[in-house]
Amino acid sequence: MTQITIEWLDAQGWCYANDPDMRKWCETRLPCDVDTLLRSRKIPNSDKMWVLVRLMDEPTQRLLARKCALSVIHLWDAPDVVREWLETGNEDLRPAAWSAAWSAAWAVDAVAAGYAARSAAAGAVAWSAAVDVDADAAGYAARSAAAGAVARSAARSARYAAGDAKLRALLKTGAELLTEKEPTR
Repeated sequence: MTQITIEWLDAQGWCYANDPDMRKWCETRLPCDVDTLLRSRKIPNSDKMWVLVRLMDEPTQRLLARKCALSVIHLWDAPDVVREWLETGNEDLRPAAWSAAWSAAWAVDAVAAGYAARSAAAGAVAWSAAVDVDADAAGYAARSAAAGAVARSAARSARYAAGDAKLRALLKTGAELLTEKEPTR
């Protein structure tokens, strides 16, 4: 199994190369093998994924990317050609899948722009009305906004935790792919 060293990280262009504290921290823990790196609780999952992907050859990177996309395909109404390409990796389907995915994304952008415009107009009307509101109502609105901020913060934290759990699952998938085939990089 590949050993992760400071020299290897430097050759890969890691973003902490010029951070003396991080470099010192890594020097006390490296070299290490990939399994040790993946089990570490002190290394962010995003950094683990960065290392893992750089250990893979291009076909394995593409396979992992397709598996990542398939893990969230339920979140949108993917065209059949996109789903088929992600499932099979058939390179003949890739141009059509790319085109279909971009067309779907542009269509969603147009809908989102319409929602944003309506929301901005509603906000302007609400702001105009708020100018005429008395101090008690303004206090209530401030308390309501603060409660909303707390709720949004909690939702952001939950999304982050869910995203981190998803990343851990993808790290496991990537590690399995890596052990199936010794890296060529």
